[in-house]
Amino acid sequence: MKVFFKILYQRIPFKGSIYKLLRRVFPLPKAIYKHLHFNGVINVKVDKQNGFEMQHYGFQLENDIFWSGLFGGWEKDSLKIWHSLAKSSEVIFDVGANTGIYSLLAKCVNPSARVYAFDPVERVYDKLVKNIEINNYDIVAEKLALSNFDGEAVIYDDDSEHTYSVAVNKNVSVGNQSLVEVPISVMKFSTYIEQKKLNKIDLVKIDVETHELEVLNGMEDYLKRYKPNILIEVLNDEIGNGILKLFTNLDYDFYEISEMGSVRLVESINVGIGRNYLLHNKKSEFDIESII
Repeated sequence: MKVFFKILYQRIPFKGSIYKLLRRVFPLPKAIYKHLHFNGVINVKVDKQNGFEMQHYGFQLENDIFWSGLFGGWEKDSLKIWHSLAKSSEVIFDVGANTGIYSLLAKCVNPSARVYAFDPVERVYDKLVKNIEINNYDIVAEKLALSNFDGEAVIYDDDSEHTYSVAVNKNVSVGNQSLVEVPISVMKFSTYIEQKKLNKIDLVKIDVETHELEVLNGMEDYLKRYKPNILIEVLNDEIGNGILKLFTNLDYDFYEISEMGSVRLVESINVGIGRNYLLHNKKSEFDIESII
């Protein structure tokens, strides 16, 4: 019966147009709008002057943005911080780009920035490329995983059209479906930097389902030389402790992002209220209190 109603819902025409009208006249709470999804291109407003488009695939990320706005739902505080940092960043890396929301935002607010977006899973990468093409952005999209080695690897995917997360560790749950082994291409972060002859990196986002430390270690000496601001997901305390060890004596501040309207300076990195952290180079100008 559940499958029947799902198919029936999918066949209802003009849902996008109906929901756009409904959104204008009657704001809905998440408890209701989470059931009102559709497929189609949506306009994402950044501010009064700027915005971009992206494909709505019926996933929570796009649905939150459609109903609540870019800074009103999914990872709203992280997106505010990224928005501010991207404005003054010349070289930006989005590692684990998914369908590209962070890359698209960076390019929208800073068209002259060089933006590099990485996702190794073909079905997700294809959606990333489509979103880039919709906006005619010159974002460099790579079907590649950045890590601490060069070669090939296997990740675990539930192969669902509406699940964008994958795992490098089979023990990390990415959904209720059975996991499928997916071979991917891997490149050491430092190798990529050298191949592209990059003399700086200003801003990095890393969201790779417990593979964050390998990505950071893969930067090798470039982490110390370039000292980018880094927005990073921390899913367990082992990753947090590893980050603290790696950043010892690098002169960084650590901010825990709650996604509930607060960001706090911390000395340790643990799984807490939020799972995203900002690793902030103290020498870069940034007033976090003016953003959140």
